Amino acid sequence: MKSNKRIISLVGREIAGYHSNLQRGFDALGVDNYFFYERTHPFYKHEKSRMLIEKWITFLNDIIVNSTHKFWQKLSLFIVLYPIVFVFKVLLFPWFLCRYDVFIFSANYSYLGGYVDRCILNLLGKTTVDIALGSEARPPYLNGGWVGKSARRIRFDTYIKKKKIDKKVKYTTYLVDTPTTSQFSTRSYIPLLYMGLPFYCTYSNEGAESNEKSLILHAPSNPKIKGSDIIRDVVQEIQKEGVFGFEYKELLGMPHAEVLNQLSKCNFVINELYSDTLMSGLDAEAAWFEKPSIIGGYNLPMIKNSVSGADVPPTYRIKPSKDELKKAVIYLLSNPDECKKIGLEAQLFVKHNWSSKMVAQKYLDLVSGKIPDALFRNPYDDFDFHGCGVSVNDRQNMVSELVRKFGEKSLCLENKPKLKEALLKDCGLS
Repeated sequence: MKSNKRIISLVGREIAGYHSNLQRGFDALGVDNYFFYERTHPFYKHEKSRMLIEKWITFLNDIIVNSTHKFWQKLSLFIVLYPIVFVFKVLLFPWFLCRYDVFIFSANYSYLGGYVDRCILNLLGKTTVDIALGSEARPPYLNGGWVGKSARRIRFDTYIKKKKIDKKVKYTTYLVDTPTTSQFSTRSYIPLLYMGLPFYCTYSNEGAESNEKSLILHAPSNPKIKGSDIIRDVVQEIQKEGVFGFEYKELLGMPHAEVLNQLSKCNFVINELYSDTLMSGLDAEAAWFEKPSIIGGYNLPMIKNSVSGADVPPTYRIKPSKDELKKAVIYLLSNPDECKKIGLEAQLFVKHNWSSKMVAQKYLDLVSGKIPDALFRNPYDDFDFHGCGVSVNDRQNMVSELVRKFGEKSLCLENKPKLKEALLKDCGLS
């Protein structure tokens, strides 16, 4: 039976295939849907037809943000071209309002800017969903991407992010978040790991050529925050010891189709050392091919416990250290049957819980009020301060310098005294 919900997702840009896979799920369910993209992505192509006016919007935006331009060129292009983009978007918005019942946003994106769109949708009684997918939600001082930036810059970015999240929390009907990125949130949310990372793939590992040597893959979108230097050191150490014959390959700047091809051939994946989730998009893609992933994180046991009433994604989880990583790599190389067992468990999990159709159905259940209240989490019960993509020392140094120069209020945690106290204590500041 087809749903009578008409759904539109307003997206700044594709993120790891999340939106295109979710759209496939809605299509499989027969849901009337449209996904609007403000910008294109070099590695993810749109398979469905798009409105001409949307094509013009993405075309102009791609010119504005072209990475080869210098700052003054980008600024000049923004001043000249963005008013045209904005007029196009304003012209489209009334049609969206008349045509669709449910509006899905992600990654702090605001279609009209300043969350004016959320306010209008709220006043009109439209159902809205906001999906927090990671970096856009967590505080900058808990994000490895801010290591090395000045305390003043971190303070400013923290304040701006807190204001953005306050606005979207105020006007959004349903929030999707995780206990490791909910520090600034003040309303109950449904965990992202319950909703799932929608996965769709036409590839399989049937008929894939087997390698004479074991193949280990690492695909660092940002080597700095993935712990790639430590991963490379560990791999080189094991190779020098000469006990195991294996090939190590890093996937950088590859089209998505080629990444999937490489995943189908490998034995296992080393994802990252400083994760704050049990299974990322890359892990899910590897799982499709029955390949396990090694993933490190300081607080992964807590995340596992937070997924109440739901299956837990199976990955090989370790504490972020060189010794722990080396033990994990040697274990999977030494125990090929166990490696295959973990990979099979991961594959079954992804196919049964995170297929595009299954995740899309969960979103339909969410906007229809069919998800039990017991599955929602209160962000005031979340006390994670380890962050993502950052070592404990770097994170403590960022927080300490921020507090020393600008005081505790710069953390923007005044409405969460218990979390603030735990963070300060961990950094030796209380």
